Amino acid sequence: MDDTLPLPSGRRRRHRSLTRGRLYLVLIFLLLFAFNLWNFSFTPNYEKQDFLLHEVPIGMVVTSLLAGVWCRQFWARYLLAAILLVRAVASCIMLSKYTELIFSSWVFACTMLSGPVLYAALTWALLSLPSIRRLVSRRYE
Repeated sequence: MDDTLPLPSGRRRRHRSLTRGRLYLVLIFLLLFAFNLWNFSFTPNYEKQDFLLHEVPIGMVVTSLLAGVWCRQFWARYLLAAILLVRAVASCIMLSKYTELIFSSWVFACTMLSGPVLYAALTWALLSLPSIRRLVSRRYE
């Protein structure tokens, strides 16, 4: 027979919510990583060095901010949301640079058009999902 006492229901819900929030953070990280790999695979060879020059530092900053959200730093969530919004706007600006390539390949067009949508959706998720809000809130300690 198990002699351990069950957790109070409020504490169990809080733990479940924190776990769900952290799972959402892992999902956000994996989506951003997969999208960057997808973009890199469709980047023209003559621009791969520039792509890496811009994406590696941004990826490091985004990863460290996700780690800050994981460690319940509330400011990291807002800074990450701001960076993702700036990336969404920058992706829209980049669309004008690649207009001739967009019309030549439908895969490239889908890749370029999905960037702003992905960044906006991840920003919305980061700011509006209750599990992530509870994760960084001091009220649920």
